[in-house]
Parts: sequence; structure tokens; C-alpha cells
Amino acid sequence: MPTGELRSPPKSTNNSTAVIGFEDEGWLWSQIKAEARRDAESEPALASYLYSTILSHASLERSLSFHLGNKLCSSTLLSTLLYDLFLNAFAT
Repeated sequence: MPTGELRSPPKSTNNSTAVIGFEDEGWLWSQIKAEARRDAESEPALASYLYSTILSHASLERSLSFHLGNKLCSSTLLSTLLYDLFLNAFAT
């Protein structure tokens, strides 16, 4: 599959399209990780960044919490504290 193309998500038995189910979230996260792996292999300069921001995380919520925590941190507000704050916010 060429970079940028997504395969169709698994067929859902739920008719609601407004809410993404856990299965769809898992599918989306696996697609993001697969694309990140391909990009890391084709662009070695980005491999470390892709590993730390995407590939080392078990879920989209953890990855996004890590990324936001690193972007918004300061000398008085540590990235680890922000990571936990965002992770808790996504859990509720």
C-alpha cells in the first residue's frame, strides 16, 4: 500500500457513525503505527522522532499525551506532569 493510503476499517455491526468504537480506534492506531514504521525505514533521520512520538506508545491517547506534554512544557511545568494530565483527561 502506498504511503498516505489507508485500508478500509473493519466492518462494524454498529450503525452509529457519530462515535468511533474501540475496534475502530485500534484499527486507526495500527494504521498510524504502520505508516510511521514505513516512514522510519525510508527516512532514517526521522526514525528516532517517530519512535519516541509514535512507535513506543501503546495507544493514540498515550502518543498524543506525550507529544502535547513535550510541546507545552516549560522550566516550571514538566513534560511528565503534562503527560499525566493529558492522559487523565483522555481517560475521562
